[in-house]
Amino acid sequence: MKRITVWSDGQNWQATFHDDAEVKRLFGTDTIPTPYTAKTEGGTVRAEVQERNPDCVVVLAPPYTDGGRFRY
Repeated sequence: MKRITVWSDGQNWQATFHDDAEVKRLFGTDTIPTPYTAKTEGGTVRAEVQERNPDCVVVLAPPYTDGGRFRY
């Protein structure tokens, strides 16, 4: 099953699609912005992304970024 990690860069929520060649092909990156600002609760963002991607496991990253990219 594919996995998506949602994380905040301090201004907006981002979604990193792990091992998803189609997303990389379409957008040229594995990380795309969501329409949610950092003021939106993480659980809400995770639930919304999950609803739109039912074939994926969506996880909420801890509030740690490195140059705008989540490190795990």
